[in-house]
Amino acid sequence: MSQCSRKQVRLRNAPLIEAVCEFRFKSLATPINLITGLIYEKVKAEYPEIQMQKGVVVSIEKDKEVSVVSEERTVFKDDSRNRLVQVGSTMIAVNQLEPYVNYKSFRGDIEKHLRHYKEIAKPREIARIGLRYINRIEIPKGKTLDAVFEIGFKIPEDSFPSPSPFLLRFELSYNQGRDKLILILSQPSNLEKNAIMLDLDYVLVKPEEIEEKDTLLWVDSAHEKIELTFQSCITEYGWKCFEPEEE
Repeated sequence: MSQCSRKQVRLRNAPLIEAVCEFRFKSLATPINLITGLIYEKVKAEYPEIQMQKGVVVSIEKDKEVSVVSEERTVFKDDSRNRLVQVGSTMIAVNQLEPYVNYKSFRGDIEKHLRHYKEIAKPREIARIGLRYINRIEIPKGKTLDAVFEIGFKIPEDSFPSPSPFLLRFELSYNQGRDKLILILSQPSNLEKNAIMLDLDYVLVKPEEIEEKDTLLWVDSAHEKIELTFQSCITEYGWKCFEPEEE
């Protein structure tokens, strides 16, 4: 990937469809059945809608054993349904769906809801932090993947048809293995043939190497790395397709 230093600009045709910041902890001092009610009292003015969701959590231990655990979450939604707060047994996540205003606004939500969660749940030790940005990017008609992306693959034209669907996954290590960026470029089968997903998930792999007071500084650093990586993945032609304009 080429390094680039494009200016901080607003993208009129922004490809971001969801940003999420998730915090997981090893244990809580407050029972989960009390946490959700107390958090709702904090957020109900902004997030009046409540929904229960069931999902799974996949984790890989140090000995490489994979564990899959079911998890129930309470999801609080604002009136527009594009801002969410999710609360699980030992986790809280803040989601921003499109339209995404800017990182300053999103970070404000993260800081506020993490503070509420800590006051109420009294979590003990960070187990994981993840900051994830999911983009849906359309390839203009008549253009190939490499017209828009600096990353990808080349297909021998005489030997293979263009793959659809496809998935490319890269894991990049940072800060002596403390952090990891999972980059996925894909075209799921349920998307149009010209739509590509670029998923950037920056994860704290070794939580013991940061202090609790530096949690949001880590999130800031993760955002900077995601932004740089996103820009490095996009060609100049692709960047112009987003219609950048200075704020």
